[in-house]
Amino acid sequence: MGVGSSRSSSVTSLSQEQEETQSRRRGRRRKCKEAVDDIPSDDEPSLSPKRQKIQHTSTYIYDTFFLKGTGSDVTIKALGREWKLHKTYLKQSHYFSSMFSGHWMESELPVIQIDIPDANITTDALDIAFSSLYKDSVHLSDSIVMSTVAAAAMLQMDGLIEHCKQFMKETIGSDNVVPYLRTASEYGLLEIKNDCQFWLQTHLLTEYTVTMLLHLDAEMLTEFIISPDLFVIQVEMDVYSLAKKWLFLHSHPQWDECISKLSSAADNFFRQREGEAPFLNTERGSPYSQVFRSIRLQHILADPVSIGVLEKDNIIPQEWLMPLFRQQWLKMIAVDQRTDPGPSVMTSEEFNETSIRCGRILKCSDEYCWRWTGFSFGFDIILSFNNKLRIASFSEGEGGISSSTQDTGIIQLSLTPDETAYILTVDSEAQFPLYISFDFSLTSHNTSSLVSS
Repeated sequence: MGVGSSRSSSVTSLSQEQEETQSRRRGRRRKCKEAVDDIPSDDEPSLSPKRQKIQHTSTYIYDTFFLKGTGSDVTIKALGREWKLHKTYLKQSHYFSSMFSGHWMESELPVIQIDIPDANITTDALDIAFSSLYKDSVHLSDSIVMSTVAAAAMLQMDGLIEHCKQFMKETIGSDNVVPYLRTASEYGLLEIKNDCQFWLQTHLLTEYTVTMLLHLDAEMLTEFIISPDLFVIQVEMDVYSLAKKWLFLHSHPQWDECISKLSSAADNFFRQREGEAPFLNTERGSPYSQVFRSIRLQHILADPVSIGVLEKDNIIPQEWLMPLFRQQWLKMIAVDQRTDPGPSVMTSEEFNETSIRCGRILKCSDEYCWRWTGFSFGFDIILSFNNKLRIASFSEGEGGISSSTQDTGIIQLSLTPDETAYILTVDSEAQFPLYISFDFSLTSHNTSSLVSS
């Protein structure tokens, strides 16, 4: 039998007053009919047939054969539990079909012990997998679907895997996106993997939770921070702020306050270490260094307030920052003296690794105009939106998955003061909110060439 989804509905009862009103109306109608047809009164037993719900075939099969084990011809044992099942139904699984169709010793045994090599498989997941062979629907939750995928993969149950994929696709959210991503990667669910990656690239900085940050390990967080597809909302300093909260939680995994208190808790912890070694230079902090090295710190150093925050937090060693100060100073001098060739000499790889990243969320259809603060080498870039804009945007659909995506790719512009350039025309059918990601470079990448020239 196939696997499907089920829905439940509820019926609201009539109020007592409504029931009495309808009863009186029925009584009047009945009296009128009695005068003509001599139908028995309400006090006499009704002879009209009553409607009875016939038990659905799949429900009968599930109750009789799976739950009660009636007529079982094989017992399956695994993980300390046993199921009294039927070879006819088990053959829907390629795993058991091969076992019972070949010349395997198990094909004639009344009791079969299955070894479970995958630690992700649980007895509840096996129960769901076996039960799906006896009915046309299964009930999943985000806490059980991942182990169900593991069980279905081992038992080679393609229908159940498809059902799990659909459930995961519809329920991706902050608290389950990282476990979903790991499951999809491990069991080859490419579509779900892509959906989870896209969700994290677009929502990482705006919809994180304590649970999500704890699920993210250093390697995975680094991968998303360095990604050229990360939507940075608002500026690079927000990437640092997220990394600081993540670092605090992984240093205090038992912290269980509400998310609104996370920022102040992280600030208090790191800033009370005044006079001590930078946290990433300590034995406790060094395992997390790769996350902070992946942040584009040179763009944070373009804002004096942000520099003050870095110094107070005392997380990043000064020896990391001094070469970046030198780099920014050389670029500023080169721009001022008009010796910098500009970003036209950059490769696409250099652009994706070093560009300034900014972003906005446009919640409704309206006209917008904004600028991101910070030193921009004398350039004052003002962005406006009236259905024309940008460098990468997407329109969010149901479940946090984009309903439409547009991307300009890397383009080059040479602007004079007060000149306007339309970067992208947003699709007229795009839904709000719109997530806008704007990456740009104003100078060349190679500072060594500036010194030599």
